[in-house]
Amino acid sequence: MNADQIAKPLTGQAIRPDHDRTPRDLPTGVTEAIYTYWHDTTALVVSYNPTTLKVNNFFLKTRHGLTSDYTSLLKLANVSQYDKRLSIEPMASVANPQLYTGVKLVPAQ
Repeated sequence: MNADQIAKPLTGQAIRPDHDRTPRDLPTGVTEAIYTYWHDTTALVVSYNPTTLKVNNFFLKTRHGLTSDYTSLLKLANVSQYDKRLSIEPMASVANPQLYTGVKLVPAQ
């Protein structure tokens, strides 16, 4: 799915979208813009190429900032830890590596 296909079913629900369509060139050579969708206390951040709408990655995080178990975020995304379609990268907190700021999901190429 591209960024617009992901966004379409979310916009009609009780989900508040934040759009940052200002493209950025990352050091890796990837160009990105960002959609962020908030539902209750959870955010889905979609990084995509604004020219092609191809998704670079997803990031799931909580408004609380930290969680001790990132698998709860995977359950919200309906993703298994063993899903071969995605590379799953738990993002540990710098201040406390036993807590997670969220989880990054990168689609397989």
